[in-house]
Amino acid sequence: MMPSNIKKYLILTLKTVLAAFVLFFGYYWLFLRPDVLLWKNVKQNEEVLVIQKNYLSQSRIILVELIKADVNNPYYPTYLKSTLEILAKINNSAREKTAKEITYEPILSLGRKHIRAYNRNILSGIQNIAEKNKIFLKEQKEFLDSLQSKNYYEQKDFLVGNKAVVFLTKQTNLILEYDYWLKKITNLKKN
Repeated sequence: MMPSNIKKYLILTLKTVLAAFVLFFGYYWLFLRPDVLLWKNVKQNEEVLVIQKNYLSQSRIILVELIKADVNNPYYPTYLKSTLEILAKINNSAREKTAKEITYEPILSLGRKHIRAYNRNILSGIQNIAEKNKIFLKEQKEFLDSLQSKNYYEQKDFLVGNKAVVFLTKQTNLILEYDYWLKKITNLKKN
């Protein structure tokens, strides 16, 4: 049988350890876990946004170079065909990569300012731009399909026509929107 003093100290130690465990567990769930989830989501979302922006930038650069190319060059038809194939590959890769979902779930927290900013502003903006990107990639596929279905002379006219300018403007605006949201994420990381 244990002496009563040792039994009292053992019970007191057990209660202290249990109380400390409950306090640490509560602290983790209320304060640490939201921050861990936030930075994990921010990192994932930033990676996806950078990939999507890079695909848009690549296809824009190639398309602009194609439009600027000398149509009187005897190698222009070959250049046009190979460039359209490259654009189609980029578009297909972008569509496959953008199928990777962005984490859209809001993070529950006890009024932490940076987590509220993420939930209110950045999360909705990222959802919006992801939808715009999916729509744009479909439009880009249709644009490239219609361009490839034309003959050589129609392709030249099509590339310097109004449709190409409107398409490039949409693409540029989407790239600028990606820049805006990536800067917002960078500012959130600084705070």
